[in-house]
Amino acid sequence: MAEKTKDEQLSSAARKGNLEKVLSLCSDPAVNVNWQNEKGLTALYRACQNGYPLIVEHLLAHPKIDPNLAKHTGATPLFIACQNGHKEVVSVMLADPRVDPNKPWNDITPLWFACQEGHFVVVQLLLASGREIDTKMVSTFNNNTAAEQGRREVPRGANDSEGDFQRKKINGPKCADLVDEYEKDPDGVRTRLRRELGLPGWFILQFLFRSSFHSPILIHRFDLPALKRPLPTPEEKYAFLEQLRGKKRGKITGMMSHQSEPR
Repeated sequence: MAEKTKDEQLSSAARKGNLEKVLSLCSDPAVNVNWQNEKGLTALYRACQNGYPLIVEHLLAHPKIDPNLAKHTGATPLFIACQNGHKEVVSVMLADPRVDPNKPWNDITPLWFACQEGHFVVVQLLLASGREIDTKMVSTFNNNTAAEQGRREVPRGANDSEGDFQRKKINGPKCADLVDEYEKDPDGVRTRLRRELGLPGWFILQFLFRSSFHSPILIHRFDLPALKRPLPTPEEKYAFLEQLRGKKRGKITGMMSHQSEPR
């Protein structure tokens, strides 16, 4: 068997949750961080698919990453994270202004699919994000909006576990009610959700964004003059992460042990 290229190694490391390997390969200028396999899957897509927020955070820091690059069938990294209910990954993705929260797959938005699957916290995160979330889009899949799909009684799928089925049955209507409430009062619902989810307000978020050098995970200092500095470029953020890389090496093994295996 032929040895894998570095691009293939990055994709494989992201799929398996191997953070140290991802850190090493992303620092190599010869590696194409947007490389796609025969199905169109990128390293970012695979990390989102399997629920590895630390790897997603680092890949988004790469100056050449395309966070909306979809697989050949059209599903984006954010879409698959919402479909699989990986709330930590969804939170990291939505914090990046380059990520399109409404980019559909077969006319189905991430919000629509999250409602169908009964991923209530994912729906909360989407609506609380402060982004322009399209709640009105009607899917050609069955001519339903996201709220209508959440209320629709979905038959148990062949691959659904009892837990999956019960989640859809119980949380689908809750998702639909929340979307309806959001459509009537988006600002009020967004503020309430950010408080319930423990998310910072926009002013505080901007403060942390600047003083932590663009990273919601790697917060390391707080100073008022930071508010006067412009947001760092992707290149500056990536350089900062590389500087921390040596300091974090001793912690990587411990962090990886807490990442769940893909289901």
